[in-house]
Amino acid sequence: MRFRGWGRRGPTPLFPPLYGPPPGATPSGPVFACRPMSFDLALCEASFPRIKEMDDTDLAQAITKRHQEITPTPVEQTAVLGLISKIKAAIEKISAAPDLLPSVTVEEFREVGSFRKGTMLAGHNVADIVVVLRSLPTVEAVSALGQKIVEELKANDKEVYGCISRDFGCELAGPNAIVRLLITTVPSNAKLLEPDLHLKESIMISHMAALRHARWFEENASNPTIKILIRIMKDIRNRFDQLKDLSVWNIELIVC
Repeated sequence: MRFRGWGRRGPTPLFPPLYGPPPGATPSGPVFACRPMSFDLALCEASFPRIKEMDDTDLAQAITKRHQEITPTPVEQTAVLGLISKIKAAIEKISAAPDLLPSVTVEEFREVGSFRKGTMLAGHNVADIVVVLRSLPTVEAVSALGQKIVEELKANDKEVYGCISRDFGCELAGPNAIVRLLITTVPSNAKLLEPDLHLKESIMISHMAALRHARWFEENASNPTIKILIRIMKDIRNRFDQLKDLSVWNIELIVC
C-alpha cells in the first residue's frame, strides 16, 4: 500500500508552510525594504517625564563656605610668593653666570604646581619649580645647586634658609614656605644617565610631564570657577581614604 507523497524527490517539502507564498514562488510586484522607525523622544515624551530641576542654593552656599576655609590666607600666599620670587632670581643669576657654579648648566626653569595654578590649599605652603639642566644631573651637582641658591638668599636676606636633598632634586625652606626644585635634564642626556650617579630617570621624566601639564592647565583651566572646583576636589580627596589614589592630574581632567 502506497501513500500519497511517499517516494517524492526534489526540493518540494512534504508539508508546505501554512503562511506565505509556496516554496519557490517569486513575488509578482516590487519588493520594498521594511525598516523599523528610529526612536524619537519627541514622539513619546509623555512616557519619559523630565526630571524636576532642583534648587542648588544650599549646595552652592556649602561649597562657597568650604572654599573660603581651605583657601590660603593672604599671609600664606605672600610668604610663598616672596620665597619663590627670590629663588627664581637666584636661579636666573646662576644660569646667566656659569662661573658661579661650573658643575651645573641650567637650560631653563619654569614654575609649576598648585601655587602657580592658583589651586593651593591652606596650610600647604609649597611651590614647585622645574629646573631643566643641560649638564648631567648628578646627585652632587643637584645638591651644589641647592646650596648655592641658599647662599644667594642669605647674601641678600637675614632670614634663615635651608636646603635638603631629595630624590626629586632638593627642597628649599624659608621661614613660612617651602619651594621644591624638580630637577630634570635635556632629552639628549637620557642615554648618558647612570643609576648610581644621577637622579632616577623615571622621576625626571615625570618632571618633564609637569611642564606639559602646566602649559595644558594655562590653556584649558584658566576659569576661576574651574579652580574653585579643583580646590574643593583636592580637599575631598584628602579627607576620604577611598579617593587617595586620585592624582592632581586626574582631578583636573575630571573638573575640566
